[in-house]
Amino acid sequence: KQRAKKWILVDRGAEEAIVVQGRNLLAPGVKDYDEDIREGDFVYVVNEEWKAIAVGKIARGFKQKLSERRGMIAKIRRFAEAKDAEVLAKKASWGDAVDANRSFLEMMERKAITFIQEVCRKSDDPVLVSFSGGKDSLATLLLVKKALESLGKEFYVLFTDTGIEYPETINYIKRILRQLRLEDKTISVSSFVNFFKALDLFGPPARDFRWCCKTCKLAPIAYAIKSLGGKCLTFIGLREMESAKRRRQGAVWEGIWVKGQVGISPIYDWSTLNVWLYLFKEGVELNPLYYKGLERIGCWVCPSMDLAEMRIVEEIIGPSWHGYLKKISESLSLSEQEVKLGLWRWRFKPPRWLRSGEKKMHRRQARYLYEKKEVRIEKEDDFKRLLSILKTMYEVHDEGGQVTLLDKERSIAILMREKEKIIIEAESRHWLKILRGTARALACVKCMLCFATCPNKAIELRQEGIEVSTEKCTACGECNYTCPVWAYSLKAPHIAKRLLE
Repeated sequence: KQRAKKWILVDRGAEEAIVVQGRNLLAPGVKDYDEDIREGDFVYVVNEEWKAIAVGKIARGFKQKLSERRGMIAKIRRFAEAKDAEVLAKKASWGDAVDANRSFLEMMERKAITFIQEVCRKSDDPVLVSFSGGKDSLATLLLVKKALESLGKEFYVLFTDTGIEYPETINYIKRILRQLRLEDKTISVSSFVNFFKALDLFGPPARDFRWCCKTCKLAPIAYAIKSLGGKCLTFIGLREMESAKRRRQGAVWEGIWVKGQVGISPIYDWSTLNVWLYLFKEGVELNPLYYKGLERIGCWVCPSMDLAEMRIVEEIIGPSWHGYLKKISESLSLSEQEVKLGLWRWRFKPPRWLRSGEKKMHRRQARYLYEKKEVRIEKEDDFKRLLSILKTMYEVHDEGGQVTLLDKERSIAILMREKEKIIIEAESRHWLKILRGTARALACVKCMLCFATCPNKAIELRQEGIEVSTEKCTACGECNYTCPVWAYSLKAPHIAKRLLE
């Protein structure tokens, strides 16, 4: 007989523990296993007569546990009397998979809907559903629609056009919202920043340098939330299995970059397979880009894509993709082969397989700026803008050619103007804050995130950048901590280069 894949062979002691006592599979009871098994796989357990006795899910770090002969190897989901494990002669369809798991999917749906309703009953804030056109946000939208329409509670669908979305996604979102009869409940916002112009300032985005999300996506969302009163509940399709950071975040969290937003994920504990089966059960139209092989739907310049997806993006986007890679190559001084390998997707913390050849790209200028402690400021308006931003952190005394900064009535820095440059003498722990403030004053990309964040309406947008009203500002500092230029200025050599030049 043909042997099915993903098997684990156990001894009689483990068989008794599973079938009689209903316990999970532990390392000492494993005699052999299929070499193709990976963490998170569903497997079937066989006894010494090669009879199937249970099915379960492989635990994290199972290979190390096996080598140490201790720890749980598989979480047993179901067990039964021993019987032959056979490969089905007929291939199952997705419809068969949905039918086989229908009761489980309905249970997951009820649990998510109850969670959504309980959260909304505790708050009178407006409700948004963030929809990107991907599978996770679609599942979340369907769940929120069912949960809140049954309560008679109003909600809005929020879509952000970053300017670097796939054209297929834009068209799909219009179609699916029309099919779900949610056109009148849709809020569409667009990025205030041209991604490719911001690229000249920040440099190419990377997995560990994602300035693009803050400037092109979160800023217009923050502005939309401010227009709704400054507070809202936002349902977002995030799942704990996507990353360690999201696992730590939990199913409910407060926005760091977007003030006033409480993020909620009703599919936080769902697996990718759970999401797909649920969408198949609902029979909704899916984004056509999935059928072209993309695993995740987002911006087409996203550094989170893998190498296979890069090939697919090349086919979809064409000349624009080639132009983007050329710009990346020139900006980071990468060879053609390094670009093909996707080394641009990391800047500071490359994966282990890449660390042996890690390049410390473009750090010289940032280090030079840190040591020299002087920047060029040619225009008087730029200097005034710098002082207005420093006033959000310190008490500022302008005495003509010299500016003194006070923190709790103690002098911590002196800025001296010499023609077209400023010499900064500051305590080391304050120098970085002053540098960030200088970058914010001179390299503003007009993303509007600070404008949406300020609780006192003290920020105005000018042609050359922002201006802080000293009469309205209470020096809370919120506008600084939500500014992408402030956050990334110490990591972006392109910003350092601009300050030097």
